[in-house]
Formats: sequence, structure tokens, C-alpha cells
Amino acid sequence: MSAFIIPRHKRFAVRHQVQLRNRLGRACGALLIELSLEACRVSTSQHDQLEPDMPVTIEISGFGDIHGRVFSANDRVLVIRFAAPINSAALHELVWKPADGPEPILQLPSFGVSLASAR
Repeated sequence: MSAFIIPRHKRFAVRHQVQLRNRLGRACGALLIELSLEACRVSTSQHDQLEPDMPVTIEISGFGDIHGRVFSANDRVLVIRFAAPINSAALHELVWKPADGPEPILQLPSFGVSLASAR
């Protein structure tokens, strides 16, 4: 039996609309653009409301909240380190779940060999 282990530093490009909520409860819209087990990168035009080391909650529709702190804020992009690493299953769900819509159907190119006959 093999296990799929994602390295802590492995980053994935994603595209999810999220809400960022600061400790005062103020929310602003953002776009989650990069994700790893321990941190993420978000793009927002309201970055001036969030400063480095400020606690923040990332609200992802259909997924739940992730708590963390702003690690850096510059040029409309925030790096947020999570309070606790997310698990591999959660990362997989966020990476492979489309931004809006149903679960994607993975379509592999057909090279004249079916998966059943490739065993």
C-alpha cells in the first residue's frame, strides 16, 4: 500500500473567491491564488486593511474557515500563514475543486490504450 504525501513547501496554483475577516470582524473580498499545507497567497484590492502579523480568517464557501496571520502584505498580494497546517485531504479538495461548479471530470488523452487493458 502506498501513501501520497504532499511536502509542506509544495505550492499549488488555485483560483477561489474568498472572504478575509480581520480580528475586528471586517471582511473584504479576495482571490485565493496559491495554496500549500501551511500558507496561502491571496490577491485583494483592499490590502491596506490588513498588516503583517495581523490575525485573519479566510472564509471559503463550501469549505469552512482557516485561521492564520498575515505574513507579508505588498502590491495587492498577501501571504497568510495558517495557525495550523491544513491536512492533505483538505488541500486536495481545494486544489481540485473548481471555483464555481461541480467536481471536475478528469479527462485523459486516449492513446489507443484503455486503462483496463494497461494493467
